[in-house]
Amino acid sequence: MSDLRDFLKKAEAEGEVGKIDGTDWNVELGTIVELIAEKTGFTVKDVKIVMELFLEEVKSCLVEGNHLEIRNFGTFKVKNHKARKARNPKTGQEVVVPARRKAAFKVSRELNKMLK
Repeated sequence: MSDLRDFLKKAEAEGEVGKIDGTDWNVELGTIVELIAEKTGFTVKDVKIVMELFLEEVKSCLVEGNHLEIRNFGTFKVKNHKARKARNPKTGQEVVVPARRKAAFKVSRELNKMLK
């Protein structure tokens, strides 16, 4: 984890990401790809291909309605939401919100402990 923080501080100094110690920073896929390439010796291009394939498989799994558990990290799930009635706040008119599926992520117990 400290490797990522060091990498991000270097990127911040070079103007590539926002604040590191504040709440305003985001890590983008390209930053993670570069970090993995640096640590493994693989090319950035190869790591990017693997990361994109991984994310496509996660998406595919969710589209099929399956859940995906990554041990010590978390679980990606699809939640089904029933149709419901709601009100337009401007007009007060009742509207029907259709049923839909939404992706959800639940952090593992181990990762949650690390975050505390």
